[in-house]
Amino acid sequence: MAIERGDIFWHDFGVPQDSRQGGARPVLVVQSDSLNRIVGYTLTVIVPLTTKERPAATFARIEPTLQNGLKSTSWAICNQLFTVPKADLSERSGRVSPEVMEEVERGISITLGITRAR
Repeated sequence: MAIERGDIFWHDFGVPQDSRQGGARPVLVVQSDSLNRIVGYTLTVIVPLTTKERPAATFARIEPTLQNGLKSTSWAICNQLFTVPKADLSERSGRVSPEVMEEVERGISITLGITRAR
């Protein structure tokens, strides 16, 4: 299965623990394509999506489109980065636009304390 940065897949997080997301839900692949393409490297980095709006700088809004396959407005939870086996990703829903990926990158940079020159 080909996995690329910006793809939306489904992943089952299992039983929710503390403030982490749980259950089956869409996730956004944020790992670089260079790592995703390494033969034998079985992991990828994702952020979960939620439909619960939260006014936080680390949440990136994603409107549903035919391209991303989402059914309702969602938010990428950029302060919850997960490394998961690629084999644990199930159905591919679609992919986000470059503009959405920019917002996700901004949320991740805030989470990690990384500043970027503009």
